Amino acid sequence: MYISSADGDFSDNEFRTSSGSYYGVYVTGASSGPDFDSREGTNGNLFDLSQISSHGAYAAGGYPEFGDNGPHDGKNDFINRGSDKYIYNYTGATIDAEVNYWGGTPQPSWFYGSIDFLPYESSSNGAGPTWKVAMNPFAAGVDLFEDGKYEEALTELKTALLQNTEAENAAGAVFKMAKSALKLDRLPGEVTLLQDLSNSTNPEVRHMSRVWLAYLYAMQGKTADAEKIALQAPEETRAQRAELLSLVSYYITAGDEQSAERIAQLLQEKHKDEYLEFDLEVALKTKLDFPKGLGKTTAETPSSFHFINYPNPFNPATTIQFHLPESKAVTLQIFDIRGRLIRTLLDDEMAEGVHSVRWNGKNGIGKDVSAGLYFAKIKTNDVINTIKLLLVR
Repeated sequence: MYISSADGDFSDNEFRTSSGSYYGVYVTGASSGPDFDSREGTNGNLFDLSQISSHGAYAAGGYPEFGDNGPHDGKNDFINRGSDKYIYNYTGATIDAEVNYWGGTPQPSWFYGSIDFLPYESSSNGAGPTWKVAMNPFAAGVDLFEDGKYEEALTELKTALLQNTEAENAAGAVFKMAKSALKLDRLPGEVTLLQDLSNSTNPEVRHMSRVWLAYLYAMQGKTADAEKIALQAPEETRAQRAELLSLVSYYITAGDEQSAERIAQLLQEKHKDEYLEFDLEVALKTKLDFPKGLGKTTAETPSSFHFINYPNPFNPATTIQFHLPESKAVTLQIFDIRGRLIRTLLDDEMAEGVHSVRWNGKNGIGKDVSAGLYFAKIKTNDVINTIKLLLVR
């Protein structure tokens, strides 16, 4: 399941993967807040990793929850982990995953990133924990949020946050407070509070506050201000990774592909994990649909422009296709993963319509290039776009 900048309550599901997918659940986008847990009269979800190609759940952004030991227990079953992770967290905040069954006593090595997996269920399909639920200063506000009472939730969570920024789950409270304001079309009115919270001594609260400040500025078309906020994230942290990844999508949404590529390059320099290329591919293709009425973004790439290749992966050749809404000068070039120019396929004035260019996997002097990841970059007077090409030998 792929979730981008969206919410949802998920219960009674079994997550599996099919050909071409990797994770049971993939969550990205600063405003994503899906819940995978139990509701009254329902069970949690089954993540059987023997039926999933890679990790059970992967979070590249947002604030997904798998049970919070408060308003809603998880009661999810995570089983048959193998060598993968049950939950892979690449955001800067702790993900709640409490009151779930993990196929045994959960170990930190079963997860990546900050995951709150305690308390846990000792058996599958049990009636829940025998311990008492810990006091949560945000429980009342979270309940109101889950019930769709955003006005009351906003007031309750703001009050609780002013007194409990160091408490567990404070980052989640910031998320739900800001999301409530967004639902009410009042997010700009919370900018002062978010700025104050971004100076909290709690690093997760600082992260979540920056996330929403950057989202607000991007929504208002102030992508330069969004970048200033995102660049405040601590160097080489998961918080920085998540915030810069969202910034790439903000620039794509604003039609500024050059800035998106610049931030993508910065991410590649600072974060060299094995999943970054996939996350960047998603971010570079994500154009957000910001709520109307809270400010508009800058000009977008014309919707009639498209840029694809097929087959992909390919051997020995691939066809690169693009559509021009009007006649214009076009440059089409191939680069390697280090940003070095491999070959210029096209540099000419092109007529309106669909055009196809074939790349045979050779460089500018006719020699075969090695197998690996390459980038096709197209440039006109008003559009810069990049797609990935995977050459196999």
